[in-house]
Amino acid sequence: MLGDFPVIEEIKSEYKDFRIKGFGRAEAVEKIKYNYRYELADEEGSLLVWIGLADAQFACKELSEEIAQCGLKAIESKEGSELAQLLGIRQLEKRKERYSQPPMPERKKIREGKKFRCNWEIGDTFAYRIKGEEAEKYHLAGRYMLLRKVSEVEIYNGQIHPIVSFTLWDNQDLPRTSEDFEKVPFLRLDHGRMNCGSDQYEYRIELLFTTKRQVERLELQFIGNFTGVKMPENEYLLTRPGEILMALPKEFDHECCLAYKKDHFYRTGEWKEE
Repeated sequence: MLGDFPVIEEIKSEYKDFRIKGFGRAEAVEKIKYNYRYELADEEGSLLVWIGLADAQFACKELSEEIAQCGLKAIESKEGSELAQLLGIRQLEKRKERYSQPPMPERKKIREGKKFRCNWEIGDTFAYRIKGEEAEKYHLAGRYMLLRKVSEVEIYNGQIHPIVSFTLWDNQDLPRTSEDFEKVPFLRLDHGRMNCGSDQYEYRIELLFTTKRQVERLELQFIGNFTGVKMPENEYLLTRPGEILMALPKEFDHECCLAYKKDHFYRTGEWKEE
């Protein structure tokens, strides 16, 4: 799914920032192409860059003919491939429809919106009820994923995103205290990235909230502020923006399923198939 590739959202954000700062549409494109020159040199990486640029211009309501064609060619070049399956056929089809619209004129000015900051405190813990077809396949539908804020990160454009741990909660009653919460282990979210030790795992993920509406749409249930909770001793900690695992709110059910599958694999050595 495209939600597994945060680089697309990063390009959208960077493009808009360039336009806000006064760079023209063509100038913003050239700056993105330079910043992602190594990705563009890679066959599969270039697909994500062109999708990101086309999405960025479409979001700013100024999709040019050139970028639309680059986006279409990138998608069409991978139709029927394993990468297309991974990206998500429905999402690619939706983009083909968007990129096929008539070219849009360059906007004279892109206004900067108010920087959103998620106002969760460290220790704030929320319950999310997992849903969707994918969740049904893994018997996760209706179960709770607990999100506990452990830190936050400020990215280059001034936005601040919460960083949370994931806990799959199977008990009927949600935890009321830190002691209750600690009875269930954190999900192991990744392993082996960036010189991670063989016996270490990542337990944190950055939530890419950019608006209050995104938070509200998840319908999170606040269950308490659990302080004094210790992270696992075998945690491999990444703190720099761009290195931390990232999750898109609009793909959150998929993110929960992916976290469950990875944790199951790390604990048992067996990969959950659909």
